[in-house]
Amino acid sequence: MNTPIYFITDFEEVCKSQSIFTDKKTGIQRDKIFTKFCLTFLDIPLLSKQVDSPPLWDFFTNDITGVHLPNASSCRERFLDLIPNKENVYFIFEPEFSKDIYFFTSLKQLVDVLKDCYNFNFYIFDVEFSFLLSWEAYETLFAYGEAKKWLKQIDDIW
Repeated sequence: MNTPIYFITDFEEVCKSQSIFTDKKTGIQRDKIFTKFCLTFLDIPLLSKQVDSPPLWDFFTNDITGVHLPNASSCRERFLDLIPNKENVYFIFEPEFSKDIYFFTSLKQLVDVLKDCYNFNFYIFDVEFSFLLSWEAYETLFAYGEAKKWLKQIDDIW
């Protein structure tokens, strides 16, 4: 893609405006992380993404649960603020829009950025691949591993 998608440009601009440094993984390093993502969280080992392909959450394993959060797209900060801080996390968009993987030293920094961004699908996971938190823009929050506790708490409060 030659022209960045508006919500990706916005995401990067919000990071910059908040002085939050992200380490953007590209090339071989990115491919290794994405391969492990696919092996851990998806029913297919490695996803070959093309334009207009289904979102990643269509391929989640049965270990991943989700809850619908009605009207959450306009107030994502309500559930984002309930997520505990973790260190060393990755963030990805749908691969059809960006193949980059962003590394944040803390989940809190990433949450602060997401509060000021447009509504879009995203995936957050730690460097150990022990949790996944995924937001689907039609207001469903998915969780794997430790994040299932967070999902239950968010669902109970919602």
